[in-house]
Amino acid sequence: MKIFKYQPVSAVSSGNLLHKFVAVMPKGAKVLSAEAQYGKLIFWAAVVPDNEPEAREFAVLMTGEEFDVAILHSHRFINTVLLDDQDLVLHIFEKK
Repeated sequence: MKIFKYQPVSAVSSGNLLHKFVAVMPKGAKVLSAEAQYGKLIFWAAVVPDNEPEAREFAVLMTGEEFDVAILHSHRFINTVLLDDQDLVLHIFEKK
């Protein structure tokens, strides 16, 4: 295993102000953290680099916005990330 970093490759907005991002990483990857690096959202994951790639879905909620409580059951909280000189606070969840 190795620890690699990944960036979201696509973003989608949907109802209830839920924002979804997809990151492609090897199958079986264990997402360890999400942080801002050089002003961009980055994920770090423990991976087996030779495994087949798969798309992983993440939900992003902003501080103060309403959301469906179901996300707390369907997603795993990863981290809170500060962007734009700490003016943008994002709470990152990975779909289970």
